[in-house]
Amino acid sequence: MKRKVLNKGFVELTGVLGDETSAVTTQHLILTFHVKCPVFVAHQWFRHHGSTFTEVNNIEQEEYYVPSYFQSYNYKNLSEVDSNILHKKMDNFNKWVVNFYNKMINDHSISREQARMILPHSLFTEFYWTVNAKSLMRFLKYKVTDTSKWEMQEYSKVILDMFREKLPSTVETFLIKEFGK
Repeated sequence: MKRKVLNKGFVELTGVLGDETSAVTTQHLILTFHVKCPVFVAHQWFRHHGSTFTEVNNIEQEEYYVPSYFQSYNYKNLSEVDSNILHKKMDNFNKWVVNFYNKMINDHSISREQARMILPHSLFTEFYWTVNAKSLMRFLKYKVTDTSKWEMQEYSKVILDMFREKLPSTVETFLIKEFGK
């Protein structure tokens, strides 16, 4: 089960160990997700304990995320004109940095590991995330809400939908307990 998120990202549920009828607790239900997201989203994700992460590749240098709209520090959306200007500037900046990164490697023989330090957090990365259902619910409790960054909310909503498809009774109980739904 694979779902598209943002412009070039995705979440894929690659495995579920256990089921609702045989698991004694939610700690015995294990899920593994394959995720492609911008580095800044991955960094928010990696802060959550109770799960393991395995990065698939370092960074996709040719794929980067530029938001379709921007929020100010007080969570108000900027005007469409301002967002379009920022969008173009970010797009140009990302292209320039990726080009400079490639020149460092190809023209100056700088190692990839050292040249990578200039790459922006808007580039995409991929990882596998293995998490038990209890830790996943704790993660979703904070990440599907409006207090989380918009991009993280988008990934969390997709994960919640996949979780609901695989373990409907568990998710229903979780939603009632945490959100009264």
